[in-house]
Amino acid sequence: MSDMKSILRAAEAVHQTGAPVLLATVVRVRGSAYRRPGARMLMTDDRWVAGSVSGGCLEGDVMKRGWWRTRGGAPALVTYDSTAHDDVAWGMGLGCDGVVDVLLERLPSDATLDPLAFFARCFESQVRGALATVIASDVVGIPLGARLAVSEAGEALARGVTGVIAERIGDDCAQVLASGVTTTCTYEMGGGSGGLVEVLIEAVRPPPRLFVFGTAHDAVPVVTLARALSWDVAICDSQSRFATRERFAMADQICTAGLDDASNA
Repeated sequence: MSDMKSILRAAEAVHQTGAPVLLATVVRVRGSAYRRPGARMLMTDDRWVAGSVSGGCLEGDVMKRGWWRTRGGAPALVTYDSTAHDDVAWGMGLGCDGVVDVLLERLPSDATLDPLAFFARCFESQVRGALATVIASDVVGIPLGARLAVSEAGEALARGVTGVIAERIGDDCAQVLASGVTTTCTYEMGGGSGGLVEVLIEAVRPPPRLFVFGTAHDAVPVVTLARALSWDVAICDSQSRFATRERFAMADQICTAGLDDASNA
């Protein structure tokens, strides 16, 4: 989650401009790789915005071909295989020895189940969540990129999954909610819709929230260190002349009232 907050802030800013957004997500890794499933990269049609899906070797290709691969509007799964040791031919200079699957999807501002919006709601409410995404399917009616999301606050959303498969994914989402560990599940469908559906279920864990009481000189590095860890930081001090945005530019929130206000932050 270290770069998720920067991605969420960037996504909010881009959506306000109305510019189209492309999201790249690492959904499967075999062997060694720089990033694990759940790593994301956000871009518009002309530039990288936030996040990453590798150590720098895959981003160029995602930027160059991502919009073309999703030109029909549907998500696309791209496999980057560096096990053949033909980096020169690829022109990517991969520094790992593994296979990385990246899901590419366009995110309209009115998406039924926007994964970034779900992350944002969990972070804002300080509740855990579980986000399930179909990363492979040969079952008619269950497309790549279909989703189900649940949170501790009782939120439950689904797009592209219904019936028995939704119930099975929901049960596994409940386990991920309890464990806080991202996992991948494969479901075998019986009956006339036989086939396999592979789903990445991400554990959504809001960053810790740190309340710093006091605005002396030692509070400044504490805020800096906490923000470097992507924690939410609130400065609390009744002396508003010291609790200023100029002094604590990196704080998420500044509270200059009493303790009751801090407890409600």
